[in-house]
Amino acid sequence: STIPSFPINRSGVSVFLLYYPIKQNVSSPMIQAQSTTSSENFYTLASYYPSLLNNYSISQYNTNGDYISKFKQGFQATVQDTWQLLEFISIDPSNTNYITSYINGVKTYGVDYLGLPSDYSGSYNSTLFINSYNGNITFAIAACIAELVIVNRGVTENERQRIEAEMLWKWGLQSLLP
Repeated sequence: STIPSFPINRSGVSVFLLYYPIKQNVSSPMIQAQSTTSSENFYTLASYYPSLLNNYSISQYNTNGDYISKFKQGFQATVQDTWQLLEFISIDPSNTNYITSYINGVKTYGVDYLGLPSDYSGSYNSTLFINSYNGNITFAIAACIAELVIVNRGVTENERQRIEAEMLWKWGLQSLLP
């Protein structure tokens, strides 16, 4: 799926993706936002070969005009062919403003520093790609996507936990909560 003209807040964005890979152990649906006017972008995904490979990339301009770019790959054991809640917070106020990833409510990574929310201003208009890379479905996987929530700021720990709980309880998947 593609959503045109989707604004991405430079001072923080939070993504929550609840999905189930179908007979697939390679990767999860990718969520990617690509600026329509510059090289600013982000993506997040999780892979299942041989264990969960949590990936993200984020590149954007700060208020000084500096191009800040961060990229991460890291492993977290998981069970394939099961529901997963992938979470990505670009400037996480509950983790000293670091980029933080969670799987099923458990922090899997959080040591890349993008900056303070005040280091960034405004937003960039993007094309939002769901389960593709720049619209290329070669990178798509067979998966059920139950729900995608995007909050255009870094959510607090309490907000993150409430969003997790609401999504998982709504779909009868509360057993995934830590």
